[in-house]
Amino acid sequence: MISCISRPRTSAHPLTGDFYEWTVVVDGRDIAWQSYAGPLRFDETDFAIATRKLLSVEPGELADLVSDHVEFAAPGDGQPRLMVHSTTPYASSFETDLSAMADGRPVIDLTTYVETRGLYLARSGDLVVGRTRPWRNAIAAKGIVRLPLPDADYYYLSQALLRRAVDGGDRDPVMRQIIEFFRDRPSAVVCPYDFEPEFQVLVIWLARMAGLERIRVDANDSRLARWNRKGMLHPTVESALSLDLTDEPGAVILEREHQVSEAFLALGSALPVLPGYTVPWLPNRCDFTREFLCAATLLHERYELTHACLKPSDGGNGGRIVPDIELNDSRRLEALSTAAWKLGGDQVLEAHVTYLQRNVGGEPVLTTPSAHVRSGELLDGLTLQFMRGTSWKGNMFIGAADWAGLGLDPNLYTSMRATMNDLHQRLGLLHCGVDFAVGTLGGKFGGTVVAAVQDINPKVTGALFLREFMARHPAVGVGAATRVLVPEATASAENIRSLLSKFSTAEQPCEEIAVVPGRWAMVATSGQTSMTAGAQALTLERMLAASH
Repeated sequence: MISCISRPRTSAHPLTGDFYEWTVVVDGRDIAWQSYAGPLRFDETDFAIATRKLLSVEPGELADLVSDHVEFAAPGDGQPRLMVHSTTPYASSFETDLSAMADGRPVIDLTTYVETRGLYLARSGDLVVGRTRPWRNAIAAKGIVRLPLPDADYYYLSQALLRRAVDGGDRDPVMRQIIEFFRDRPSAVVCPYDFEPEFQVLVIWLARMAGLERIRVDANDSRLARWNRKGMLHPTVESALSLDLTDEPGAVILEREHQVSEAFLALGSALPVLPGYTVPWLPNRCDFTREFLCAATLLHERYELTHACLKPSDGGNGGRIVPDIELNDSRRLEALSTAAWKLGGDQVLEAHVTYLQRNVGGEPVLTTPSAHVRSGELLDGLTLQFMRGTSWKGNMFIGAADWAGLGLDPNLYTSMRATMNDLHQRLGLLHCGVDFAVGTLGGKFGGTVVAAVQDINPKVTGALFLREFMARHPAVGVGAATRVLVPEATASAENIRSLLSKFSTAEQPCEEIAVVPGRWAMVATSGQTSMTAGAQALTLERMLAASH
């Protein structure tokens, strides 16, 4: 049970500047809220009220209205855009940040950084919505118009906007400005981070208020939202148990099990995946734990695996992922199951991957590449991800020659590109990133190096900012990288900008993507190769951290 309490302060809050602060109560425990945005969220009742009041339909009828009123397409050159970058409940961002606060770990502040970095994608003529202090202070292109909300009490920006529409309708000053924007520019395009149900309600209502029969949205068809769930890739425990797979080779078991996964049933063809099982959340904790332990037993008995990795099916940025779990440690498995049950949501227990490692600028980089679609086009190459623990921390562009130069199998590179292309063709993607695992599994797979899909992200992803940097500076060629700085390197936006200006040249530019002081910052760098660009990003990070 989660509730939120607002209490007055005698001085301005250090993050928000407000003279009040939030406390989140979780099962009777008070947790001090530590974000630039507040902790309020919609529940099912709030969403149902919004749908009925604004659209005069029940929530279950929303999908039909989306088909009637929304055209999913990328904007053309010079076409004005409404940009709203709000992280979504699909990614369990609130739960990830709250869990960090409860455990005393550094808070990523996912909602603030997604909102703030979205400004980097804006161009002249765009109307960009936000509310947090870092967003207000962020650098942006000339000619964009910022539309700030007067408060940041809601965690999700999309829900904050929907609340204003419900409470104030077209009389609300923020809603009125957006409606006028579309009345004056009927060909304008909505560019969200994702197109979750709350934002669907808002966009359809805005179209009606502006007198538009159809409105263009630069996002994937909302029916593809289910691909955000990692559980799509794996069978449920119940489905796996229905198969007779005694004494089969690992590859045969994996093929048979994958054929009863949601992904296979939706595509009618296979994706390269890891061994793993989806454990649906159940109201009874004991029932959930029983399913969870059964998934662990299946990994061990069917594949002879010794270690597993636990992931929330709905999650982003590596939040709440637990790697390297010993499958014979029943006590730890039960403890992890209980913790997962309390947080809620379906879980995935899959094979632990021993990734290959390559050195970049003195830092080991794991082989966790990703492939991307942007504006309906499969982009060149792959990107190799910087990681910190289980969290993504930036990207380096990797072409086929770069991949081979790292001593990696060219056939794996080709197969991952082919998988991304096939998925793109089958689903009709506008924006998507697919994360792969390249490494060994052990057990029946021994030391064979596999390349498998780990996560499908049918939305704007962090790697898009590397691609945007490369598009802005075509002279850098393939020598480009982005880096999410360690928290101690993010204390001062001014220090980051000053250091970047000293390193940046016309031939090899460096840029700030976004800064959330004390929490999160991303920079983009360039070099003769992606490896040198990545090494420079790490050098900048170390210099900033040392000056803290």
